[in-house]
Amino acid sequence: MVKLLLQCETINVNQRNAYGGTSLHMAICNGHVQIVPLLLGHPDVDVNETSRRYASRGRTPLHIAVEKGHTDIIKLLLNHRMTDCRCKDSGGSTPLGTAFLHFKWQAFQILAEHEGIDLQREFNFKGGDLPDVDMDHVCLMARYLLEHGELSIPSDRDRAWGQFLDEATLSGWIEVVRLLFYQPDSDVNALFLGADGIWQTAICVAARHHQHEVFGLLLNHPDINVNERRQFSYSRDTVLHCAIRYNNMTAVTLLLAREDIDLTLRTFDEQTALDLAETLERHEMVELILNHSGVNYRPEKCTAMAVMDQNMQHFPAADEEYHGQDFGIHTNVYLTENFSTGPVEDEYEEEDMEDWVGTTLV
Repeated sequence: MVKLLLQCETINVNQRNAYGGTSLHMAICNGHVQIVPLLLGHPDVDVNETSRRYASRGRTPLHIAVEKGHTDIIKLLLNHRMTDCRCKDSGGSTPLGTAFLHFKWQAFQILAEHEGIDLQREFNFKGGDLPDVDMDHVCLMARYLLEHGELSIPSDRDRAWGQFLDEATLSGWIEVVRLLFYQPDSDVNALFLGADGIWQTAICVAARHHQHEVFGLLLNHPDINVNERRQFSYSRDTVLHCAIRYNNMTAVTLLLAREDIDLTLRTFDEQTALDLAETLERHEMVELILNHSGVNYRPEKCTAMAVMDQNMQHFPAADEEYHGQDFGIHTNVYLTENFSTGPVEDEYEEEDMEDWVGTTLV
């Protein structure tokens, strides 16, 4: 059917659907490796057309193929004479930078070899292959990509870096974190969209996953704001609230040693750090906060606290796993449909062949 439609003289192969994507974007996103060559063979196809979909705004078909890890389609695009391998998306990443940010190492290797990059010389991969990528390799890659303009430094509300920073912090890649956040224009207090769909700072991720070396590195950054809130999480935790919530005594101790820590800040449900520690029965943390001098830490609680006490969910002990979990406080007073913390929907994932044929190739 696609062949027949493409033979029509009046067909607009670059027509966008309601989601801002062309037929080529959607065929690539859904991995339709038989359809992509047909579209690429049309004389009017724009192989560098950017998607206007919010989740991938400014990304070309090659960016999308790389993010999805569709290596066969990547090779098809690279063989097209009009494909621009250096085109940047709205976040400042080339396709090679996108492969790095999404840990698509096969795609990274294909693109690097296409660009004539020596993997062994530049990234210390023996035999020029990428079988196992460790922190040292990632650090070399990040440095190279930043220096050659394949990536932009992390910035506030940056969606592209979210998954990568989550993984780097969770894995304890301290040298990678140091490289990224000690760049001259880097924002150590920037909010990133994590894999769990919550906007948070890197130091909150480190506190949450008990990555003490990374936490200490970020805490010692000259521009760190320890009172920054996770603004797009319904809990609106500061890093101290986050450390208490995830039972990170080391982080709590380090934070309370700072002169600029503000213990009067409240979460969305009106809890100070002391309130939260008491609610979760973190007795050692309660004692530390009470011994911190100079501030009244027992302001009057709001009336909703009675409801909070009844609806408190279980929070993990220190030895429990933290992977991919977000132990927020759910209440039938504050948490409504306007405060969703689910992950951002992946573009085109639910669309089938009839949808994209019917909405674009007409």
